[in-house]
Amino acid sequence: MFVDPDGLNPRLIYEVIIKSANKIKKIWDDLDFDGANPGLQHGNGRVCQVRYKKKPVIRLDYQLYPGTKGESRLHLDFDSLGIKHVPLDPRRLFDE
Repeated sequence: MFVDPDGLNPRLIYEVIIKSANKIKKIWDDLDFDGANPGLQHGNGRVCQVRYKKKPVIRLDYQLYPGTKGESRLHLDFDSLGIKHVPLDPRRLFDE
């Protein structure tokens, strides 16, 4: 059996690239991107969302949430992790 100590065997490099490309393509094919929902026209709702295998992974929202004094704020939701309302708006520094 041949061992390539320097990792310079072109055939092995080619095989790794092909396998990696196939895996990346499969992941890409399982991603869906959703745009804004109708509520955003009125200053309240989803800006965009990324789904993996039809399940929401991350969502960018512009809406009110607890602690924003009734004002809509830009924030992230990581639904798959159960993390809600990660603030992106600098006004959060002044919220109580």
